[in-house]
Amino acid sequence: MRTTITGAEWDEPSDTIKITPGFNFDGLHVMTDFELGWVAAALDGEGSITASRGGEGYSLHGITVEICNTNPKFTENAMELIGFGSLWNGEYAEGKYTCRWYTSGKRHILYLLKQLLPYLINKRKIAEAVIEYIEVRQYRYRMVANQREEELFENVLAARVRGNNAAV
Repeated sequence: MRTTITGAEWDEPSDTIKITPGFNFDGLHVMTDFELGWVAAALDGEGSITASRGGEGYSLHGITVEICNTNPKFTENAMELIGFGSLWNGEYAEGKYTCRWYTSGKRHILYLLKQLLPYLINKRKIAEAVIEYIEVRQYRYRMVANQREEELFENVLAARVRGNNAAV
């Protein structure tokens, strides 16, 4: 049986999202412990959290969370459990077939990673850095990044280095 959040609460001045029962946050699905464990394992083993800096003269930085697999049922299951994002199926390098669930919406990423954080192992460090960055940056989306936001984004970039993601 599925449950949905019936609302969200906003703190001032940081405007971070706190999920609370009884408040609707876009009707997003609240996953059970089992579902959270499945999605966290899928992200840890078959997924990535990527960060990219905007081109020269741009202040926008991109963050994407994705889960990839060669079996479309796997990514479709991820999409069903998570309740948002996009699916892409097709060929990539050397003619390999891949299926991809992904999202780059900052609010969706924040919502997802906050739920998954207690279950993540390999991606915990980058998830923590991304959560902190989005919580500070989320309402200044189109504005030039200030020094604190740039420092937080550097933390995200440092956390994405392979072998540097595991929780200690």
